Formats: sequence, C-alpha cells, structure tokens
Amino acid sequence: MPYVIAEYQKTKLEYSEKAEKAQIESWKEFCTTQEKESMWDKIYRVIKKTSGRQEDMLLRDTAGNTLSPQQSAELLATTFYPDDSESTDQPFHAELREKTKEIPREHLRDNDPPFTTVELDLVLQAMNPKKAPGPDGFTADICGAAIQCEREVFMAIANKCLSFRHFPSQWKTAHVVILRKASKEDYTHPKSYRPIGLLSVLGKIVEKLMVARLQWHILPTLNKNQYGFMPL
Repeated sequence: MPYVIAEYQKTKLEYSEKAEKAQIESWKEFCTTQEKESMWDKIYRVIKKTSGRQEDMLLRDTAGNTLSPQQSAELLATTFYPDDSESTDQPFHAELREKTKEIPREHLRDNDPPFTTVELDLVLQAMNPKKAPGPDGFTADICGAAIQCEREVFMAIANKCLSFRHFPSQWKTAHVVILRKASKEDYTHPKSYRPIGLLSVLGKIVEKLMVARLQWHILPTLNKNQYGFMPL
C-alpha cells in the first residue's frame, strides 16, 4: 500500500511538472509567432469574439405563449428547484426517507470535540479567492482576512454550529446565476439553461470544517482496499 501511494504521488508530480512546462512553452511560442497579425492583434481578436453579450429571452409555456419577465423567472425557479414533495417520490426516494427515520438517536454523538485552529487554517488555505462570492458579496480573501482579525469570534460561531447541530439558514441562501447551455437552438425553453448557486463563503468554511470532521470519523471505517472517491 505505501509503495502504491508513493508511485501515485510521484507520477502525479511528474504530470504536473510536464503540464506546467507545456503551458509555458505554448505561451512562448504564441508570443514569438509573427504572421499577418501581431501578438496583441491576436489577443484583441479573441477578446472581441468572447466578450459579446447575448440578449436575454423571455420563455414560453407549454402552449407556446410568451411569458412575462416575472413569469419566466418563476418558471426557471420551479424547473431547477422543484418542491420536495413526498407525492412525487420515486421508490428509491421513499426508501431513503424511511431509512433516515430509523437512525437511532444514540448513534448521534454529543461529545464531538470543538473545531481547532489547525482545522480552520487548513480550510482557509484551500479556499480559492478567485471564485465568485455569495449573496453577501464577500470573497474568500475578504473572509479570510476578517477571520484572521477575530479568530476567536469565528471559532465560537463554528463550534456553536457543531454543538447545536445547526447550520444557519442565512448561509443556505444562494444567489442563483442562470447560464445558457451551449449550442441550443431554442432559448425560450427552461431546459436550455442551467443554474449556478453561489453560497456565502463564511458558510462554505463552516461546511468544510464539518465535512473534514465527518471524513475523520468515516474514513477509518472503510475497507482498506477502497481507493475510489477518496480525498487526495
């Protein structure tokens, strides 16, 4: 097992180094190639092609009637986020609901130790500051700087979430961005779009703390031959 892991890490490192080298060489070749247009002409041409904004289109209902902007937004919302109703459950969903009701209370621990600053630092280091923020507008670098100023306050909030088994509803609220699917002929149908839900970075940090704690409990119980769907 240690030999397999070592070989995997070695191969992964070699792949990353070769990929980085190929990117650098490709960029050098691009910068030094001079044909009918200069390097900057090429860049501006690419920007011009990719910066165009398409007009939003109103949707149509099943009868072919054009909906208002409000009705179009409601149709997208009900299509992407339907109500969780037991009446529409498939057999698998009904079985899953019943299984969750059968979990004995004694299996839920009350003595899980509080989160530590080490766990928090690992989560903060893994956050990507370039990702879009949630409804509050705070990016990962802003949240990280704020937490570093008042670490004790944030740790108290995170540990209360853990001890109370509670996740604030404010952090569950997503800012939804609707994107067009590529190469669709008809953009008046909701299936021609896909949603991206942007959540609060502060909530993501607490969520990652909880996920890491769950992995700490679960991973030792897995079969030693389990390799797929494992954290790197």
